[in-house]
Amino acid sequence: MKHPLAAEIDTLVGDAIARRIFPGAVVLVARGDEIAYWSATGATVYESAEAQPIVRDTIYDIASLTKMFTATAALRLADAGLLDLAAPAARYLPDLRATEVTITHLLTHTSGLDIRLSVLREQGAAGIWRTVRALEPARPPGTSVAYTNVNSLLLGAIVEQCAGAPLDRAFGELIFAPLGLRDTGFCPPPALHGRIAPTEHDPEWRGGLVHGTVHDESAHALGGVAGHAGLFSSAGELWQFCRMWLRAAAGEA
Repeated sequence: MKHPLAAEIDTLVGDAIARRIFPGAVVLVARGDEIAYWSATGATVYESAEAQPIVRDTIYDIASLTKMFTATAALRLADAGLLDLAAPAARYLPDLRATEVTITHLLTHTSGLDIRLSVLREQGAAGIWRTVRALEPARPPGTSVAYTNVNSLLLGAIVEQCAGAPLDRAFGELIFAPLGLRDTGFCPPPALHGRIAPTEHDPEWRGGLVHGTVHDESAHALGGVAGHAGLFSSAGELWQFCRMWLRAAAGEA
């Protein structure tokens, strides 16, 4: 049965493509374990010989949704007794100056740490980490919420320490393999690039089309693997990830 909002969704997406807001899109609507609507419209880029039609399993740079995977990995490690959510982050990252910041502060964006990582892109990985480790909270931890990339970047490094593996491998073991995710990951191999939608033109810094590499500047400077950005995935696999959380919230997993 066709979803009652299908026609409205089709119109909204078609209008956005016509107005050049984006060249194509995948839209998936689900309720519980049932997919109610799933469409693929448009192309990967605007008029170009390189344009490919968008299909349901087109892969996208999922940007800050990476943070949800980092949080999930941390919570799985906590469930396994390998990470103490109440502990100072400095227990796992001893050179961290912000010794009063806890794992829970990082998870809830209440650390008080505040910096735009993108402005550090020219410093490279070593420079970014040197700056981040020297940060002190701009506000007392636990007193206010401020969504910042640095919280998830640090949490990703802590996941690596507790899992005893690089972040990409830790995600594979803790999330991708249990959920059967095959198209989700960091730094997609060239074999997948034909299925990936480019993100943008970046003539200033990267000299052209950003395609198959992470869009986020700081994650790019860190090699494409970071707790705050860098993952690629498809709509169907994101639904699988969401199902896991919905089932957990309902006490089913």
